[in-house]
Amino acid sequence: RDVIKLYEDEKKKLKEVLKGIDKIALTAYMWASNQ
Repeated sequence: RDVIKLYEDEKKKLKEVLKGIDKIALTAYMWASNQ
């Protein structure tokens, strides 16, 4: 039972990190394409 809870927490954290990376990647891409 605890393992599932841990898994859910990690998944949530990972999703937040990926959201941040997406934003950074998009910004970098936009910036690079404007050069």
